[in-house]
Parts: sequence; C-alpha cells; structure tokens
Amino acid sequence: MAIVNRRYTDYFKKKYRYSGFLYDSRYFAKMVTSPAALLAVSRYIHRNPIETKVPIVERLERYRHSSYPFYYTDTESSYLIFGFRFIAIFIAHKL
Repeated sequence: MAIVNRRYTDYFKKKYRYSGFLYDSRYFAKMVTSPAALLAVSRYIHRNPIETKVPIVERLERYRHSSYPFYYTDTESSYLIFGFRFIAIFIAHKL
C-alpha cells in the first residue's frame, strides 16, 4: 500500500505542480490476529460513513458504496455469500 500511495503522490504532485504533504497522516498497517479483532475492523469499515465527525450519510442504507443491502435483504450475491463465510468465522471460534 505504501508503494501505491507513493506513486500516486508523485503523479499528483507532478501533474498539479504541488509541493508539500498530500496526505494528513502516514499509512500504517496492523495484523488482525483474532476473530474479535477482525470483527472490530469490519465494524469500523462498515460504520465509517455514518460515524465520522461530519457523517457522509445519515443512514447506512443510503450510502451507495455500502454492502449493507447485501447483509440485510434477501438479495443473493457474492457479497452475501462472503458475509455468511465471514460470520462463520465467529461461529467456529464461538464468539
């Protein structure tokens, strides 16, 4: 990910003749070591549009990039199948 950020930063700075920092903070990664941690990461990603200082949307189902409809409707899709597999991780670990 750091390489992607660096290449995009170089591209942007050259194209727009920009100097200085492009991102607020440095990219970091942390290993997810348990099912509970995986659930916390998933919760953060899914709820981010409604839990920022200035929410992007008021209700999660209104965020067009959300997988919310696949978890809470009868729509069959690969996302729904992934959701069941994801939940199975927690059942297997009795969380």
